[in-house]
Amino acid sequence: MSVFTPYDQKYNRKPDFTVDYEYIHDQSDYVMKMSQGMRSDFCYEEDAKNGPSHMIWPEFLDNNGNVILDTETPIPDQGKAHMWVIVDEKRDYHRKRLCLGMKGYLMVGSHRIANVVVTDIAKKSTE
Repeated sequence: MSVFTPYDQKYNRKPDFTVDYEYIHDQSDYVMKMSQGMRSDFCYEEDAKNGPSHMIWPEFLDNNGNVILDTETPIPDQGKAHMWVIVDEKRDYHRKRLCLGMKGYLMVGSHRIANVVVTDIAKKSTE
């Protein structure tokens, strides 16, 4: 078993927001399975055509809302994930932009691998 170090221990703060995600079963030759510790990016739905993706990494949760610690455990095709804005200077930008119900994508390069919906946003005072 390979053990994942939860980001709250690594970064000494709370996640920036939480999403419901659903894996996209792509019909193309490109296949990317999700795994705990993956460093996919995040893209807002409204930016999907021309906008940037952002260094916001998922941390997948089990059915009880706990961080999945075994990196070899298959990630369910749908569930919840905490999201971590990695570039500290961008945290205020995203905090102002995010809203409950907002849609987006987990991205690997230009490939969308999961649809997401924002379900919780951390308050600045909870850091």
